[in-house]
Amino acid sequence: MITASRVYFSILQAADYTTATPSWIEEQLRNGKLPYRWIGNKRVIFRRDLDELMESLPVETGLCDVPAFVEKAQKGKAAA
Repeated sequence: MITASRVYFSILQAADYTTATPSWIEEQLRNGKLPYRWIGNKRVIFRRDLDELMESLPVETGLCDVPAFVEKAQKGKAAA
């Protein structure tokens, strides 16, 4: 369970907190857009860093011509 008082997250918890996928979180880590720290042998992501990343994403409004699940499927076909 993710609570507002939690200070840091695992990758799976970060995905749950942001409603993103774990692979998107991994991508942000690899691209250097999301910092992480090591605690023992695990990477952890601080909530404030997740919040900053989410706030930095562009805001979109209005109707979307193509539903998100269709966009994702189309991108997958284009890469194949």
